[in-house]
Amino acid sequence: MWTTEETTRIAVIGRSTRRTVNELRWITIDGVQHAVMRQVSPEGVTFHADVPLMAIDQQYGVVLLRPVDGGGVRRVEAFWVEARVIGAELPEGFAVRLTVDQFQKAADDIDAYVLGEDGSGAGAD
Repeated sequence: MWTTEETTRIAVIGRSTRRTVNELRWITIDGVQHAVMRQVSPEGVTFHADVPLMAIDQQYGVVLLRPVDGGGVRRVEAFWVEARVIGAELPEGFAVRLTVDQFQKAADDIDAYVLGEDGSGAGAD
């Protein structure tokens, strides 16, 4: 078990910080090792904006990493967020779009790293 603290910039909302307690376990499914990680942010998220638009009281996530045929790993993730919008009427789909945008950004960053397009040299022969 380990604890991480991260600060990130979220579109529209601004910079935020959260502390996460992480736990990793190995499980065997049909004779194959899988990694399962649980992530809990029991203290919520701190927003650094002068006038925060939302409050996130808790976050909980589960990640499964499983090997795929031919090599590599597939990541399956589910998470729950207890959040409130402060002083604004937003469409119901706002949080969903915000989350999907963050997932897409993370996927694009990973692709750029793997292909060596981020300047890290990864993916270079």
